[in-house]
Amino acid sequence: MKWLYSFFLLKADLSFWGAPSGLLPANPQDYEKEIIIEIIANAIQLLTSISAAIAVLYIILGGYQYIISSGSEEQISQAKKTITYAIIGFFMILLAKAFVVEFYNLLSPTLPIS
Repeated sequence: MKWLYSFFLLKADLSFWGAPSGLLPANPQDYEKEIIIEIIANAIQLLTSISAAIAVLYIILGGYQYIISSGSEEQISQAKKTITYAIIGFFMILLAKAFVVEFYNLLSPTLPIS
């Protein structure tokens, strides 16, 4: 079961499994809630990182298209659109993450995620 939590938490340091009993929450439901929140936070971080990397790749692709356009107005226009949409997408990714984090922190101020 440890490997399953390790997979979803995306962390190798599961030191809380071997922690002394005094460090664990008295109520197991609180402990499960913390684990679920950490899984959600790590999933949001992973998806944001992947999406941002894809947006950066599209910006690079647009730059490459612009360089090899050889003065063709149609290819230059397509390259500019690619770069513009990638930049817009990048900012939408950042705003979406900020919105999700702030919305969650608003609903549950005791267990914030970042």
